[in-house]
Amino acid sequence: MKYAGLLFLIIANLVCARASLAQQEPEQTLVKPGTFDVRLTAGFGGIENPLRERDHISSPLLPEFSYYGDKFFVENLVLGYSLHESENWLIDAYGYFNNDGYFFAKNNSEKLISIAGITQNTWRANKVALNLKEVERDLSYMGGINITHITPWYRTNLSLAKDITSVHHGEEVSLTFSKPIQWHAFTATVQTGATYKSAKINEYYYALTPTENIISIRQQSVGATISPWLNMSLRYHFTPTWSVGLSLKKTWLDSKMESSILVEQSSYYSGFVGVSYRY
Repeated sequence: MKYAGLLFLIIANLVCARASLAQQEPEQTLVKPGTFDVRLTAGFGGIENPLRERDHISSPLLPEFSYYGDKFFVENLVLGYSLHESENWLIDAYGYFNNDGYFFAKNNSEKLISIAGITQNTWRANKVALNLKEVERDLSYMGGINITHITPWYRTNLSLAKDITSVHHGEEVSLTFSKPIQWHAFTATVQTGATYKSAKINEYYYALTPTENIISIRQQSVGATISPWLNMSLRYHFTPTWSVGLSLKKTWLDSKMESSILVEQSSYYSGFVGVSYRY
């Protein structure tokens, strides 16, 4: 795949280590209430864009921040409120940005959406040339419930969320399995899962509107989709504040996405590598 090594800016916790080991390590699984954490990583990262005529998104910086209160928490752009906590279960009400809108961003820092349109090359052309670089779609914010089951060997997350910004009124369901590994200053996490997206999400992001489809291209509805993914995250701590990290993820798009005129690739890579300073 072209640009298969292009890495995506991952906004997520890289390590979910067992508490018994974490007590002696730089990053801890258990966070003290009232803790505010900021980390800035310099390196290279980006997201491989599976859409046609779209540039890949890249960034040399990865800012990460979090705050944990007694119930309320912030993890980068995720806002949450703890509904239940026990030794083996976590249930949170939370919100996050739907990531389909990122594919339409003009640049990585602002996450802006470009304007949609299809135009003819010339009125005399035998074939109509499509200009898909200017497609406008809004970024949506999803809100719902996240349920976590924790064991000494792995953790399972089930999230159910709905668009709360009235952009597309769609739903997402994600199932994730994680295996954390920690050895001295080295941490690693292997994750695999799948994300269900409702037909309303796919219709909004991956179909042309009647006003955009001015040359009456016949479109087939994508419908609801299930896309699996695999992620590997590695981090080595030189000191409690300085570390180097690598995260690489591959997402396989549902085969139904091939029916969208906007989609060119059946899968894409994402990730980030760089040196981090933790405040």
